[in-house]
Amino acid sequence: MSYALLFEVGTTERGAIQFLQRHQCLRQAPNCHRPGCGRSMSLVDDGSGHGRLIWRCATHKGEKIPTKANSYWHNSNVPLHKHMQILFNWSHKIGGLKTVDQTGVGEKTVYEWFGWYRDICSTWLLNNPYKIGGIGVVVQVDESVVAYRKNHVGRVIPQKWVFGGYCKDQGIGFFEYVERRDAATLLPLIRKYVHPGSIICSDLWASYQQVANIPVNPPYQHGTVNHSQNFVDPVTGVHTNAVEAYWSRMKARLKEYHGVPSATLASHLDEFMWMDLHGKSGGRQTMETLLLHLSQWRPVP
Repeated sequence: MSYALLFEVGTTERGAIQFLQRHQCLRQAPNCHRPGCGRSMSLVDDGSGHGRLIWRCATHKGEKIPTKANSYWHNSNVPLHKHMQILFNWSHKIGGLKTVDQTGVGEKTVYEWFGWYRDICSTWLLNNPYKIGGIGVVVQVDESVVAYRKNHVGRVIPQKWVFGGYCKDQGIGFFEYVERRDAATLLPLIRKYVHPGSIICSDLWASYQQVANIPVNPPYQHGTVNHSQNFVDPVTGVHTNAVEAYWSRMKARLKEYHGVPSATLASHLDEFMWMDLHGKSGGRQTMETLLLHLSQWRPVP
């Protein structure tokens, strides 16, 4: 874990500002707006007693601009160095309750900002669609329920189904929240996420029967395994073990949130996929890549 980064950005407001400026998520020193002045403003204490800084003209001291102006954090009262602590923890997959203890920021605020960072992930995925597999490359697909009563005890919870795929050779996959598991829902998602010519491996769920007839060129090949008899088909060797392991990692991540409402399930799936694409080298890469994507989505003036 990159504690040097946490010390750099999470201990002082000035350090957090400079870090965000380097990543083009905060404006550089603005110029005084007073007619005839135009002098570069300086960072000074805002006088609140909370260690916050503000841009102020050294000549016209009444000319002030908040450091968060026009940034992703402009509506927040939380100091920027606290925000960087929250982002550091999110990037390193440190839970919300531990983040509350470490930062002193309220639980509701911490989870709200975890959600805002997920929104950056969702926006990037929306603007950068990707496919997995390729001609002759195996992609395993499966669908799974992610909400249920434990041991059939407790209130009835509507089932939430997620469809997913994984390419072991490439080490990447996808998930999508679905209302139904019929062919009309799942087959278009295979076409959306999987390159033509891939070898699709699945169980015998009826919705997959027409995989080879999906209109792509070259067509998909389709291998199946009967899970009621074998985990691995004894003749063809077809299995779905890799996508099931991918499922396990995703569900473990969801458990860290101690329950995910249906309204935010899609964004949690986006977070998992985004981190799987961009965070394999560790939390620092995750944090800096998220800020890069933020700067591309919401450039500061």
